[in-house]
Amino acid sequence: MTDEPVTPRLRELLSVISAEVQTLGSQTLRLARLEISATAWSLAWAAVGLLASVLVAVAGAGVLVSALVLVAITLGLPAWGAATLVGVLLTVGGTCPLVTFSTARAEWSSG
Repeated sequence: MTDEPVTPRLRELLSVISAEVQTLGSQTLRLARLEISATAWSLAWAAVGLLASVLVAVAGAGVLVSALVLVAITLGLPAWGAATLVGVLLTVGGTCPLVTFSTARAEWSSG
């Protein structure tokens, strides 16, 4: 047997394998780019939905604050007093959890 008939076939086979590996690599990169693009679009839409829901929640909170002020006015407080009372209550209500969380966080980090 001679090596000459085998060598061209081996070279041809290696050439075909090399071309297929290159094609596979480029197709894999193209697929990865498409998947990243699709993921980016879905994340963008999720962010838009989240932003819209936050805006609606803030608007709802504003309406509730207005309702509290109107209730205080109905109970006989002047408008400036009702707005001040509701503002102070909301500020204290928001500060208490902040102080509690800060204290707990300091304890966690030290202990």
